[in-house]
Amino acid sequence: MALQCVVVLLSLLALRADAQCSYHSHREHEKLLIPLLSGNYSVKDGGFAYVIRICGRAQVTSCPKLDNPYSAAVVQLNETTGECYVLGRNSSAQTAKGKDWLELLYSNGDKYHHHCDGVARKTRIMFVCDPSAGNGSPIFLEENRVDQDCSYLFEWSTSLVCASTSSGLSPGSIILIVFFGLIVGYLLFGFLYKRFIVGAKGMEQVPNFEFWRKVGNLSADGCDFACRCAERAPPAEYKLNDNQLQLDDDDDDDDKDDTLLPM
Repeated sequence: MALQCVVVLLSLLALRADAQCSYHSHREHEKLLIPLLSGNYSVKDGGFAYVIRICGRAQVTSCPKLDNPYSAAVVQLNETTGECYVLGRNSSAQTAKGKDWLELLYSNGDKYHHHCDGVARKTRIMFVCDPSAGNGSPIFLEENRVDQDCSYLFEWSTSLVCASTSSGLSPGSIILIVFFGLIVGYLLFGFLYKRFIVGAKGMEQVPNFEFWRKVGNLSADGCDFACRCAERAPPAEYKLNDNQLQLDDDDDDDDKDDTLLPM
C-alpha cells in the first residue's frame, strides 16, 4: 500500500513538472498562452514532422530515445530515417512582445552535427494577431542556417496576442464627466432650493444669479478688450476759442443790460 502511494505521488510530481515552464523575460506573457497549454501541436513539412508543446513536454511516440525528453518543447522527426532531435527546451524559454505579436524562443536543443558550428538547436515561434483565428495552429516557415543564428521558425496566427480593444474611459474623460456632473448637480439642487425654499421666481431661481451675471459681464468686457481688432473712436471734444468766449460774454452782458432798461 505504501509503495502504491509513493508511485502515485511521484506520478503527480512528474505531471506537475511536465506542465511547468520558465519564461525568464516576462512572466505576464505566459498568461496570454494559457489556452494553448492543453496539448501537442503537430506540423509536417518536407518529410519532417514537428511536435510543439507550449509550456510542457512534447510527446512523440516514435522518438523514445530523446535526450532528457521531459524538458523537450519542440521535437523534430525525420519520417524517412526515423531520427529525432530536440529543437528547444522549456527550461530556456524566453519571450518578446509587440503590439500585435509575441515571439517565443526555445533554445538549448540538441547540437548540430555537420553545420552551424555545432551549436545547440533553437526554435522561434512567432505568434501573430489574427482576430478570426481563435487559438490557431502553427505552420513551419523555414530552418535558418545563416551564421550563428541557426534556428527553426514557425508562425502561429492566433487571436490571443491581439492588442486589447478595451473601451475604458481615459483619465481625462473621467475628469470631464465628474466636472460636468458637479455643474449639473449645482444648478439642479440650487434651482430647487431657490424655488421651493426661498420662493424665488423667474431668473432669481438661478443659484447665485447676481454673481454669475457679474461674471458674465466681466467676461464680456474682457473678451471685448482682448479680441477687438480696431481702436475705438475717441469721444467727441468741443473747444471754444477766445473770440467765441468773448462774444458769449458780450451777449450775456447785453441780456443783463436789457433787463435793467425801463419799460
